[in-house]
Amino acid sequence: MTMTVLKPNVMAQAMLTSSSATEAHAVWSSATTYALNDVRVYQTGRYQSLQAGNTNKPPSTSPTWWARLGPSNQWAMFDDQVSTETHATGSLLVKVNTGIIDTVAILGVNAQLAQVTVRDGPGGTVVYEQSQSMAGEEVMSWYEYFFNDPTVRRSQAVFTGIPPFGSSELTVELTAAAGLSIGSLVFGRMRPLGKPELQPRAGITDFSRKDTDEFGVTTFVK
Repeated sequence: MTMTVLKPNVMAQAMLTSSSATEAHAVWSSATTYALNDVRVYQTGRYQSLQAGNTNKPPSTSPTWWARLGPSNQWAMFDDQVSTETHATGSLLVKVNTGIIDTVAILGVNAQLAQVTVRDGPGGTVVYEQSQSMAGEEVMSWYEYFFNDPTVRRSQAVFTGIPPFGSSELTVELTAAAGLSIGSLVFGRMRPLGKPELQPRAGITDFSRKDTDEFGVTTFVK
């Protein structure tokens, strides 16, 4: 059996064409004077003002004036940490110009239904459409229909077999009754790793660690 791995495409800010996720804080403006502890969204991050009288200091290049708290709500699902989540109410609709892909994975999800649609370019012909229920327990009998725990949810889903087009537009729609969130949206192409040899054994000496910063963001350090 040949083993495969998803090689993700690099996500750039310009690739995100729309998102229904809302931000709790306003976007930074060079014309506004900010007070100490004011929080604003700049590019893909949330920043907190470190001083009063903070005017025309771009947060990403002014470390003595702004401290980065983490990704913005819209961008949290696209950074490299599953622990940073994008939150929405009821539903979340996201569109991304992905380039060539054949696989989409959503990780750290709290939702009832996930639907993926791929078009041949923005507004083009639909070349792939599939939905997956995020229910964690399948109903196979009348007993399970009445007594399965409806709160059990799958936390991830993988969509494969997407026809590769050079200008693919990916639309992901999540729905939930309450508490909708997603930790990571990854897309790219599957790559073969090869076939295992007879009676293979594998092992590592693991020096990796998980660190949680003062803002509650957990980072995996290899």
